[in-house]
Amino acid sequence: MKTIEQAQVDTCLGQFTIYADEGSVVAIAFEEEWEKTEKFLDKQIGPHKTLPAGERVKRYAQQFPEFFSGKRRDFEIPYTLYTTPFRKKVLEAVASIPYGQVYSYKDIGQLIGSAGYRAIGGAVKNNPLPILIPCHRVVGSSGIGGYSMAEGLKTKQFLLLLEKNNGQLVGDPNR
Repeated sequence: MKTIEQAQVDTCLGQFTIYADEGSVVAIAFEEEWEKTEKFLDKQIGPHKTLPAGERVKRYAQQFPEFFSGKRRDFEIPYTLYTTPFRKKVLEAVASIPYGQVYSYKDIGQLIGSAGYRAIGGAVKNNPLPILIPCHRVVGSSGIGGYSMAEGLKTKQFLLLLEKNNGQLVGDPNR
């Protein structure tokens, strides 16, 4: 039976949990997604027990408040993607989007050599590592697009504005 370490992170967006398998982050979930994430872990990893994070995973967790305070633009956190090969390719392309920039679904398609924009959107929507893999930086060609994490579109707008303003908080993300 595998052991999954978990660390809670308090941020301006609320509390979320980081799940790590052998020191590699495999999922990030906000409170309302914990049950869904447990099902994901059961399916992808199999039987497991969850324990509080060790020092290494706690150090990973500390990087998120640094990101939200503007002290960090890039994460130094190893991760493992449990997903299909296509979705992995999409999420790796999303991970390459620089801080403060946005790419369209079409841009991602061009990076990976696919015109399946709906499938790309599905991969982005099912990103198991939000914030760490910055799916908030992917927008539609005719608008901001959607966001499936936390407060949805409001959260996406907040994250984009945070990065546009170089880490300076620009209001209450919960309004």
